[in-house]
Amino acid sequence: SSNQNNPEAVEDGMGGALISWVDMRNGNADIYAVRVSYMSVYWTVNGVPVCTASGNQNTIVMKKYGQYGAIISWSDFRASSDADIYAQRLDFWGNMIWAADGIPVCAYDRYQAGQQIIEDGNGDIIFAWIDPRELDHDIYVQKVSPAGTAQWETDGRLFLHEYYQRGG
Repeated sequence: SSNQNNPEAVEDGMGGALISWVDMRNGNADIYAVRVSYMSVYWTVNGVPVCTASGNQNTIVMKKYGQYGAIISWSDFRASSDADIYAQRLDFWGNMIWAADGIPVCAYDRYQAGQQIIEDGNGDIIFAWIDPRELDHDIYVQKVSPAGTAQWETDGRLFLHEYYQRGG
């Protein structure tokens, strides 16, 4: 009954797709997801809530994870007016594997943006994003286990200093 926008989709490993989107049904921007095939909509027709924390959540990035699941990451404004990066692991049946409303990948002061996700080949997930914490637009990374535990320093590890100043 409200606006839904910015959909992201990945294959589900069974000929269908896992789809996530920003949804305004609760009065602020939240993240929802659903699994679909050519024959049916699974979980619930209007999607399962991935994150309905206070504040707005937007700018979704989604990556297939394992054989049937997905990792969803988003910009999250639950703690301040600066975007933090949160993520959730979703399985084939619509279960949220990590903490309710997602885990913080980076909740450092100032905004973080432009997140990307890759799987490292051993089951761990690596997130990368643009981060101005040193007053430059640097690239930071965080490795997260399949259970949702950060493997590197809290709020990530510096990967590339002065990304924009060197021409990207």
